[in-house]
Amino acid sequence: MAQEGIQKKMIELLAQNEEIISELYLHCARKNIAQYSFWSTLAQEELLHASWLRKLGADIESGKVRLDENRFRADTIEESIRSIEGHLAQFRQKPPSLKEAIAVAETIESTLAESEFFKVFATDDPLLQGLLRALAQACVEHRNRLLEMARKEGVS
Repeated sequence: MAQEGIQKKMIELLAQNEEIISELYLHCARKNIAQYSFWSTLAQEELLHASWLRKLGADIESGKVRLDENRFRADTIEESIRSIEGHLAQFRQKPPSLKEAIAVAETIESTLAESEFFKVFATDDPLLQGLLRALAQACVEHRNRLLEMARKEGVS
């Protein structure tokens, strides 16, 4: 039972991490109106990722997915959330330039991709394996889109 509680907490923290990233991106959308569509699309995708994570939580309860709570500790994810909240607070005090917004977002996405946050899950179910691959790939895709936006806008 204790393990189930830890797993539920980890799932919820991972989902909250995606949601705070979405909130950061929405703030960037509001402050960089010329790129509103770009940022708001990223924000919507982060909310989708949060919903996928919560779906995986249900699959853990049914035994279709296993979560290795030793791969990341809850405090690691909590630290990520606090860091993103810190960026959001800074952006609220002083709206970021496009260059600053892209730099922060690219760092977040790179960190998620490089730390392989989503390899905390394991499953034998092919559909769920596809979902896990999609989550991992989304970080890489977001990073690439951010780098492309920086190049396109000449702020790299």
